[in-house]
Amino acid sequence: MKKIALGIIVIAIMIPIYLYLQKAFDKTSNFKEYSNLQYGFSFKYPKDYKFEETSLKTGQFVWEVNIQSTDMLKGDNVRDLQNIAVSVRTKSGLSFDDWIKKECNPINITDITVSGLPAKKFECVVGNESNNKWVEIAIDKGNYMYTLSDIGFNKNSYQEGIFNQIVSTYKISN
Repeated sequence: MKKIALGIIVIAIMIPIYLYLQKAFDKTSNFKEYSNLQYGFSFKYPKDYKFEETSLKTGQFVWEVNIQSTDMLKGDNVRDLQNIAVSVRTKSGLSFDDWIKKECNPINITDITVSGLPAKKFECVVGNESNNKWVEIAIDKGNYMYTLSDIGFNKNSYQEGIFNQIVSTYKISN
């Protein structure tokens, strides 16, 4: 009986400690959350980033949001701006690989998993300059291609970390 009581006391002490440590190490715990019921996905983003939703419905785009680092909006160099685009696009009857090739001149294509679904991470090169590229992640689901793009050109490790944190919270529900 004493062992059971001791076990209950230990568990009662450990649960709050575990919950505190879990929140302390969750780098997205202070992020805002966005959910889109129409297309069945959600993600978190830094609360100090500017959030701008659009319903493009032009070309292959059916929905997009841009998330920009507000601290860098004040700077002189617009190329230091981090701009993350989250979008839903039509596949136009293309295979996953053909869609990526149509999207840009992809390099470094890697198979990854996002929200338990197969995805591809690749870099898109703009023009002939190797430093003019952005990172894109594409998830092929149903009639749509769900994409997350880190469009900032002069990326630093902090910005790459923010993008990876947003990707880690991305969930597709339907």
